[in-house]
Amino acid sequence: MALNLNRGDVYWVNLDPTKGSEIRKMRPCVLVGATPINQARRTVIVIPLSTAAKPNPPLTVQINCLGKQAVAVCDQVRAVDKARLVKWAESLSKEDMDALDSGLRQVLIESHFTTRIHRPLIYMAEYSLPSVLLDHFALLILRLIQINKNP
Repeated sequence: MALNLNRGDVYWVNLDPTKGSEIRKMRPCVLVGATPINQARRTVIVIPLSTAAKPNPPLTVQINCLGKQAVAVCDQVRAVDKARLVKWAESLSKEDMDALDSGLRQVLIESHFTTRIHRPLIYMAEYSLPSVLLDHFALLILRLIQINKNP
């Protein structure tokens, strides 16, 4: 069976077996990889959907899927073998893909390690400071940046 595998398509995907806190079971997932890459590779990049999670952008972004409100769990993005794709469900609307793309961009690119704080954290990491201190330092810098933007 030949699959189109277009970016924004929703497929039922068997995510089992999983480990730890990974989202499990068969569930709808959105293809987020570029269409030509989806068609050329043996794996596709997906974001799982959930109806149990609450919207909390950018980690979980509200979308409409299969006639229901759901959330795209952007921090659970993963590559899966095409053999895990069970059945095509639908294609997301442009508005839902825009919301999902925004959440994904924030999770992968515009995290709290922005360029303003990235270098000091790398410098501190080179001196083997515990990661909990790095996290607190990053949050402190973010708070200071926020205060300076909105005095």
